[in-house]
Amino acid sequence: MARFCLRQRYDTPAYTVSEARGRGSRGVQDGRWLLSSNVRIEILCREVVARRIVEMIVTRYSDNFGLVVYMLDVETRRSDKF
Repeated sequence: MARFCLRQRYDTPAYTVSEARGRGSRGVQDGRWLLSSNVRIEILCREVVARRIVEMIVTRYSDNFGLVVYMLDVETRRSDKF
């Protein structure tokens, strides 16, 4: 996937990008080969920003990548950071 500029483009206070492994409709993604690994992106942001990010990801990547996208309401314990 292309490099994300989440902080600058979408004003996200926090996000995490990590490798993920699993199995789905596209088979097993075990990460043995760099191009077969999955990426998991977790973002803390306002709902309006989340919807813009989801739209960008789905538009840009859904034709060529298996996507699982979900949005949740969350509460942080350190509100001064978020």
